[in-house]
Amino acid sequence: IPPRDQLLILLEHRDYQVDSPQFTAARDSLYALLRRQKMAPPAGSQRTFLNIQTAGHNLIDDDRFISKNRRQLLFVAQTAAAVDRSGAALEKLPSLLTEWADRSAGFSVFYLSKGIGDVEMFALINRDLDRSLIYTLPLSLLVLIWSFGSVVAAAVPILVALVCLGAALGLTAII
Repeated sequence: IPPRDQLLILLEHRDYQVDSPQFTAARDSLYALLRRQKMAPPAGSQRTFLNIQTAGHNLIDDDRFISKNRRQLLFVAQTAAAVDRSGAALEKLPSLLTEWADRSAGFSVFYLSKGIGDVEMFALINRDLDRSLIYTLPLSLLVLIWSFGSVVAAAVPILVALVCLGAALGLTAII
């Protein structure tokens, strides 16, 4: 069985404590939202989470999900997808949690998962890499033309750099 990803969600309110009726209603609403989530079709599962635990929705030791000041509550959800596929399975979850927090006055939701982190990190890297290449390649080409005095001589280091960049990204993706 491949290792499963784990989603951690922190629910907090600056005024309500976890045992207040407002916090309990928000907890149950967020729990129901998570239970309704279905995995993306390529994953082949009918549910996103195998198990969701939090105070009030766990068989033992509810206090381990509650902060010392009793204003934060932790949700721990094991995904049905393996760690390497959970990013795609949890792709729509950040927007759903943001929408839920917008509808739930005063509540804040923070989340962390290896799959979500990987998706966001690679999106950021790809966006920044694309943006940097737009500026650096023409500038480098101009400097090399000025240095070598020939377009052909300047193009050789640019082509070598592009091949090395492609090879490095390819090897990194394999690893």
